[in-house]
Amino acid sequence: MRAGEAIGRFGGELRDFTGSAQDPHKCADIRDVAAKRATKLVLTVQAAYLAVGQLVLLTTGIPDGAVDFMLGALMLSNLVAVAMLIGYALTMQGRKRVSWLLLGAAAASWCFASLYLNTVLIPAGDVPVPSLADLFFLAFFPLALGGLLLQLPPRLKERTLSQRIDGVAAALAVAALSAAIVLDTVVSHATSERMLEFLTIPALPIGDALLLGAIVASFALNHWRANRSATLVGVGLVAFWLADSGYVLLQATQSYNPPEFFDTGWPLCILLFAVAARHAALAGERSASESSAPRAYADVISPIVFAAISLATLATAAIVHLHPAAIVLATLSLALMLLRLGLSLASNEQLLERSQTEAHTDALTGLGNRRALLRDLSAAIDAGLPTTLVLFDLDGFKAYNDVFGHPAGDALLQRLANALAARITDERGGAYRIGGDEFCALVEGHSASEQLAHLVEALSESGEGFQIGASFGAVHLPPEAGTAEDALRIVDQRMYDRKHSNRSSARAQSTEVLVHALYERVPQMQRHLEAVRERATQTALFLGIELTLIERLRHAAMLHDIGCMSIPDAILTKPGPLTDEEAEFVREHPAAGARILEAAPALRHLAEIVRSVHERFDGSGYPDGLSGEQIPIEARIIAICDAYDTMIAGRPFREPMSSAEALMELRAQSGTQFDPALVDAFAGALETRAPQSRAV
Repeated sequence: MRAGEAIGRFGGELRDFTGSAQDPHKCADIRDVAAKRATKLVLTVQAAYLAVGQLVLLTTGIPDGAVDFMLGALMLSNLVAVAMLIGYALTMQGRKRVSWLLLGAAAASWCFASLYLNTVLIPAGDVPVPSLADLFFLAFFPLALGGLLLQLPPRLKERTLSQRIDGVAAALAVAALSAAIVLDTVVSHATSERMLEFLTIPALPIGDALLLGAIVASFALNHWRANRSATLVGVGLVAFWLADSGYVLLQATQSYNPPEFFDTGWPLCILLFAVAARHAALAGERSASESSAPRAYADVISPIVFAAISLATLATAAIVHLHPAAIVLATLSLALMLLRLGLSLASNEQLLERSQTEAHTDALTGLGNRRALLRDLSAAIDAGLPTTLVLFDLDGFKAYNDVFGHPAGDALLQRLANALAARITDERGGAYRIGGDEFCALVEGHSASEQLAHLVEALSESGEGFQIGASFGAVHLPPEAGTAEDALRIVDQRMYDRKHSNRSSARAQSTEVLVHALYERVPQMQRHLEAVRERATQTALFLGIELTLIERLRHAAMLHDIGCMSIPDAILTKPGPLTDEEAEFVREHPAAGARILEAAPALRHLAEIVRSVHERFDGSGYPDGLSGEQIPIEARIIAICDAYDTMIAGRPFREPMSSAEALMELRAQSGTQFDPALVDAFAGALETRAPQSRAV
């Protein structure tokens, strides 16, 4: 059974593979996977051979034929790595493609030189200096340098001065180290007989210094952050530099006898180039110049490391003799690092100042914020300087925002802020934005009344469809407040009181306009509305309702029949009973009245009360069928007063009731049409004859 299952699974897999082979897209995917695995296998084999093969070559006592075989295999492996490097480069695009092609050309140049040297010149027994191989060895450096330079950030102007200094200083430090290691030895062993040779040999460390400087500069310009490809290239160049340095030192003393241990550095560099190209091509990795998110620790530590290299070079020069070029390069690098340190300190100081400024500045308007106000206010109080604090709150700003949108609202705030700041010219004065539409001003002296009008004017603006003004409160320092917190509390209360007073005035004016319009339509309505208002006031006073609610009640009482403006004259002034159709038309007037009030900003808060006056306590009223406490208390009081006055006044078709009869009818409808508790309060107000309030 198990064998059958295995055969079945194999058959299924075979069918899947056959089906995939017939699908061009799946087939392409299979080829891509196979190619990736094949190249990875080749590179892995090359790395293993490099590790093992070089050890074998370095082992003594092996036959010359075996050495020749392994050298040939190593050169073949290098050529395969070069071919893979160029192949991967061709799959890339743009600047990235050119960069990797140049690195591939550099590797190919070195491989050709090595192949020519080991297969042509050395077997011939006479290696001229310089030779064709030397030219191709040296060609590695400009080609590789071109490839590395293309991996530098394409927009260097976007890099900071500190980043650019880091790049140059790090490159100089690496060049100084390279010069310190090899130049002095090379120069000290130069003779006239070997002059051509020693003119060629120094080119190697110079070229290495340029390449290492370029890759280090690339890292520095990218906040010392490198992707995997750039890291592999950097490690390869270090291996190449070590190999060149070992060769130059031994060749200068005529003690170079290949194979040497450091010879591994050259093929290792070629192999790492190929691995880096593979990763860049297959992983779709961004170039090092495109890396983001700088590493803060690397941005600090890396310059210290290269400064330490320069210091170590100079310290070594004080003990042993080093080539002057190494001393000059190390000195320049250290000087640039000190310059960079100075720039960093200056930049940090500027950042600190900017952060302190931003902490005390309103982001939208550029005025001082609440933190700045508290700071300046406390300083004025501590110094005992006569100062006036004024708090402004914009009137009409919310409606402006709703109509014109928040961007227009922000622009308005900016204009008003600039106007306010321009009006404050006192040396100790200042303008602040401490909230959405709240501004503050500090004015020298206690006599700020002369400036208040100008400040209010600065915070005012009008146009088509809008009008912006400002309510304000003021407090004099130090006599009226001992701390900044007390001053803000007092000025806020005074501003609120004034704003409330302004709103009450606007409400009264709007009420007066609408009521007069209703009187023009129905002159006899004046007595009724005034009577309802006064009885509603008496009832509210009897209940002990707060004055602000009583004020709202009085305005609503005068406007509770404003919806009658929508009723035709024939119905409104009809002497006899109404028909069902006419009565239904009249039932619409509470909703019409609410719509009229909603159109007036100062009266909008009364719309719900007016709409609910004809609701019944048991839920059988109109227009919304509200019941109990769902009906605003103001509407419940007005309904009782309206019914009472209608009953005692009479109608053309009905005799007036006495006060006792009307009160009896109210009690009869208590719990159905009217709120029982409010009927009792109304009756109590009638009995006690509570005096009318003159405060509202």
